Amino acid sequence: MSRKSVAPSTQIAVWARAAGRCVLCAKNLLDPTFLAHHYHSAELVGQIAHNAPASPGGPRNGSGLTRDERAAAENLLLLCHDCHKSVDNPLNASLFTEARVLDVKREHELRVRRVTNFATMQKTLVLTNRGILRGDAVHVSNPEISEALVDANLVAHVHDGWRSDIVITLDDEPAEDAAWMRGRGLIDAGLLSLARGMDEGAIGHVSVFALTFIPWLAYLGSRLDDVMSVEVFEKHRVAGSRAWCWAEASDDTREFDTIASGQNESGVREILVVTNLTGTVSEKRIPTNLTALPRVVLAPVGVIPAAGILRSKADLQSAAEAWIRLLGQVEALWPAAVRLHVLGPVPASFAVRMGMHRMKTAHAELVVYHRTGDTYQPTPPITD
Repeated sequence: MSRKSVAPSTQIAVWARAAGRCVLCAKNLLDPTFLAHHYHSAELVGQIAHNAPASPGGPRNGSGLTRDERAAAENLLLLCHDCHKSVDNPLNASLFTEARVLDVKREHELRVRRVTNFATMQKTLVLTNRGILRGDAVHVSNPEISEALVDANLVAHVHDGWRSDIVITLDDEPAEDAAWMRGRGLIDAGLLSLARGMDEGAIGHVSVFALTFIPWLAYLGSRLDDVMSVEVFEKHRVAGSRAWCWAEASDDTREFDTIASGQNESGVREILVVTNLTGTVSEKRIPTNLTALPRVVLAPVGVIPAAGILRSKADLQSAAEAWIRLLGQVEALWPAAVRLHVLGPVPASFAVRMGMHRMKTAHAELVVYHRTGDTYQPTPPITD
């Protein structure tokens, strides 16, 4: 059997698998100081050795291996000059058997794979939308999404070289229940692939970049619910690709509180929830059929409600926790309540979280109001 030379690509694979170190003594064969003082080139320092010899008759005979198998990476190992001499010395034949050398090689390469596993970025499926918002076309650009994901230590799912985003098109300017329901149908259709991916175990994390009307955002959140791993991003008023990146958490995380008013009556079935986050609802804009209802107001503590109220993920989490407390407060004060009328200006990310934290079969249905001019109009309720 003639000797087959080792292909350059195979040599590179052997060096890479060993991380440039001798698989026996772990000497760094790529250390420039070592090279400069001892040898003229890396070829003399790191030597690619055969376990079973390149041709029959050498140490560790390798009976049964073909010519190609003897030159394959699985039969090759990276050694320093001294270890190579020692391994192939006939006096050490009983020590460096074919099985023993193979075990050492595999153990070293496995250790390399483990300690060089730098996969700190979690895979996520991007969920976003495009469409019309108050007469303007809206969509989140790929550079904006990519920048925000990297900033959050996330990496998008990719299929055949392309990001496998879920993009929901919401291009209605809704004025009637039928239009709101069409949008919900599009959201449901968009989430079908997400549900299939989760059922198959291919999707474990979702990143939401959504910018549309508040009622649709809340509905989207209700269909995501809070049992899956979801990260919701918020668009900030900054120039460039970092528009969707959260600010670093600081010691002054926003606090949010709820204030309940109205009689604590066991028979109350409908509650008004006012969310003053990015602005304050004027009393005169509240629909007259809601003004007499018991009321819970959610607002930031110590600052005036305004755009940009949520600066960091910690701020969003704080607001979401206040919303969860509000839902619990309603259950405690008005246990018979079956409907919450929710109105007020909120950030898009918070609107999604509102829907996510409504527990099916446990919490009252949500009627999220849409502001048109100086009035708030109800949209179809979010139910189970």
